[in-house]
Amino acid sequence: MELGKSKRRPVWNYLMGEEQIMKTEEEKNLGVVIQENLNPVKHISKIFGLAYKTLTNIRVAIQYMDKDMMEKFSMSMIRPKLEYAAVVWSLSLKKDIRLNKG
Repeated sequence: MELGKSKRRPVWNYLMGEEQIMKTEEEKNLGVVIQENLNPVKHISKIFGLAYKTLTNIRVAIQYMDKDMMEKFSMSMIRPKLEYAAVVWSLSLKKDIRLNKG
């Protein structure tokens, strides 16, 4: 993956031994999806989708849940997914905040 799109920057083909390394538009490292334009939208969508699926699975699996139980589930199973690498994907653009508020 190459970062930055200057027209003056030379374009290189990278080799590992005799084999050319393919270029990608995104890469996943330590669970964080990084795109070449450094836009976190794809990663944000993945994280929110994962948290929503976890919440849905909890609701399906448990017939009765009071407020205290829901708080414990969210603190132990949902919140860590949302907080992991939050610095990388923290919502800074208004459009991203609106998108993820529902």
